[in-house]
Amino acid sequence: MCRSFILFVFSILVSSAVSAQTQENSPYSRFGLGNFADPFFAAQGSMGGWQAGFTDPYLLNFNNPASLASLQATTFDVGMYGKFTNLKDGNNSIDQWGGNLSYFGLAFPIKNPLNDFLSRKKRKFFWGAGLRLAPFSNVSYNIATTEYLENLGKVSRIYNGNGGTYQLQIGNGFKYNDFALGVNLGWWFGKLRKNQSVYLVDQNNSFYDRVEESQAIGGFLWNVGAQYTIWLKRPVEADVKKVKRYITLGLTGSNQTGYNTELDRIHLIINPTTEVLDTVSSIQGESLRGRLPGTVTIGAAYNDEGKIRAGLDLNLTSWNQYNNPVDAQVFNNTWSVNAGLEYIPDITSISKFLKRVRYRAGVRIGTDPRVFGEQLKTFEVNAGVGLPFVVSREISFMHIGFTYGSIYGNIPLKENYFRINLGFSFVDNTWFVKRRFY
Repeated sequence: MCRSFILFVFSILVSSAVSAQTQENSPYSRFGLGNFADPFFAAQGSMGGWQAGFTDPYLLNFNNPASLASLQATTFDVGMYGKFTNLKDGNNSIDQWGGNLSYFGLAFPIKNPLNDFLSRKKRKFFWGAGLRLAPFSNVSYNIATTEYLENLGKVSRIYNGNGGTYQLQIGNGFKYNDFALGVNLGWWFGKLRKNQSVYLVDQNNSFYDRVEESQAIGGFLWNVGAQYTIWLKRPVEADVKKVKRYITLGLTGSNQTGYNTELDRIHLIINPTTEVLDTVSSIQGESLRGRLPGTVTIGAAYNDEGKIRAGLDLNLTSWNQYNNPVDAQVFNNTWSVNAGLEYIPDITSISKFLKRVRYRAGVRIGTDPRVFGEQLKTFEVNAGVGLPFVVSREISFMHIGFTYGSIYGNIPLKENYFRINLGFSFVDNTWFVKRRFY
């Protein structure tokens, strides 16, 4: 795979990802920052999304930046998804489709392991670095409600919104012997647009009320991570099969972080018949300060390298610290448990492709910070495969994942969804190779 091709695709996706908008219609995205995007790549998503102890020589994991130190080659990762959603309110239901880009990232070992092999050197210190751009949250809804009020008659309300927020991160991971540390530094940015209109349907020649709101967001993000490897079977030079069995303990987290927001809001009353328009109030470019919550994830993973791996995570996020001065809401703290596994029948098989496929399954359960009388609950079941293929004599991977999930609780509107995730990991081990001439 050509390096110039990777960088060209990377630059194209930066511009397209920032400008792209989701096509979903999710009523719950009206509240808070919207619906939260999956924070992991397609490979982890098919295994329940565990991340604290995830390491792989060719797959990326920015959620715990310590894992970047385990990379053995340059990897370019890109993902996308399609989503089918069923919304149900009592006996009424509606089906819809949506989809978008999911993420992309580029990471590499600072010192290519091929140089060590050619020089016959053994190192105890490893350093990996990379860049990721991914959605953080998205807003996409179009809702209409109708009610009858005394003396007014039929009152119609229309709510619509769009936009989203993104995170651009630069990660570095450092490993010495069996202990790794990492840090992500980045920028959180985006724009949320929310509008509301109220119509007095039964009143002749009446004005209707409209509020248009736009919120631009920007702030610094960071998180740190650590991993420690406990060897169950460490390979030695005389070991032909190079069997590796180990347990990785992982920890990652961040403290609460402030962000800047700029508000534009205009309140209008409009007569659709006479086209008379009047401004009730207007705010332009008001600068405010908000706060994102702190979070911590702890987990462990078992690896029989090239055969099986399994992991378990517990994530806790203090959403009661969250503050958005534009839209003050009460959020509850959240928790989630992510678990899953991957199995490879025979990674060395030459004649049987299906034996080299990576089979994955996982589950996620937890809570959502938004509260509607009762806090929202979430549940997902995941399954998928990792299909190896060759590009420019390098083994890369196509990840296909399937997710069934639900947002539920003692709430008026139930949301069930089925999502298809598609990701590609392009691997190239020729970056930073020292050329030798004889």
